[in-house]
Amino acid sequence: MIYYSVPYTKDKNIGKYYNSFVDLLPNDEDWACFIDADTIFLTPNYGHLIEEAIKNNTNFSVFTCFTNRIGNPKQSVHNLDMKLNYEEYEQYRKIYNGDKIDEHRKIAKEIQDKYGSKVIDMDEFLSKTYGDALLSGVMIMAQKKTIKDTPFKEEGMLGVDNSFHKDLQAKGLKIGLMKGLYIYHWHRGGKNTTNHLI
Repeated sequence: MIYYSVPYTKDKNIGKYYNSFVDLLPNDEDWACFIDADTIFLTPNYGHLIEEAIKNNTNFSVFTCFTNRIGNPKQSVHNLDMKLNYEEYEQYRKIYNGDKIDEHRKIAKEIQDKYGSKVIDMDEFLSKTYGDALLSGVMIMAQKKTIKDTPFKEEGMLGVDNSFHKDLQAKGLKIGLMKGLYIYHWHRGGKNTTNHLI
């Protein structure tokens, strides 16, 4: 079973929220899927795609996806290989940075049609260019047993996702990037501020 959650915590301790939510799940085999409050799933039948990705990729302990605006370039959809020429790339770059949901829905459908439930290793993806890029918390999905064994750090709002990634790496656990899953991310409306987090 997959349990979805949009975390909110008044004490500004997102790791504590993640761990507490996972404690509520009835079975160690259950999955928790956390998505930020400023995101929207745009992939048609996203739940089916997620279930298929989990079922067919048992070598991954954690999953995440692609989005439009994000700190981790490995999760930025413009780095996903869509075989665009320069003019097409420039057109798409404007869409990625824009907020017209219908255009983002078209991108979501395109990459779903092209990649389906295919999953790649985040640490291996574009490793020569972005070798040290760490997981962004825009979407994190993991089994209860994984988080029990590798709990989130309970230390505020920022960097908890990155610490989680490093802890997974230290244990040799892999993060899967679902190539066909796309979520729209408001991400401070493109403005460089973290006032809503601290």
